[in-house]
Amino acid sequence: GRDFPAYYNGLITTEVWSITETKYKTLEEAKKDWFQGIYENPDRKFEDAPEQLVCKIRISSGEEAYFIRSNFFRPSKNLNYHRYDILTLENEKTYALTMSIGHQADYEDIRENVGLDIVAKTIFLSLEIKN
Repeated sequence: GRDFPAYYNGLITTEVWSITETKYKTLEEAKKDWFQGIYENPDRKFEDAPEQLVCKIRISSGEEAYFIRSNFFRPSKNLNYHRYDILTLENEKTYALTMSIGHQADYEDIRENVGLDIVAKTIFLSLEIKN
């Protein structure tokens, strides 16, 4: 297994997970609104952050999903963030799993040295939706 450090280069990190059942009936509708929600928060600054990554994947139980990586700075917390979302559809319900890592390190440094993309993709690809 792999865990996120409480500190990286002597600086604190935070980790938040959430699972949400959403109101959307299609993945495209969910993705469009999800992007809007990510970008409309006034406490997120994207100017010096890496470009957003979006790709379509298939999770372990077979459903198609959108994998989204967003990076931004939150002035209220004085932290850079790596946010990973997966959106998937099952029986006309859309589900979202979000992993958000806050840190004071350089975006690329922590992403590569802690393996944030690898951890997120490994967890998200292993998801199974069961009714």
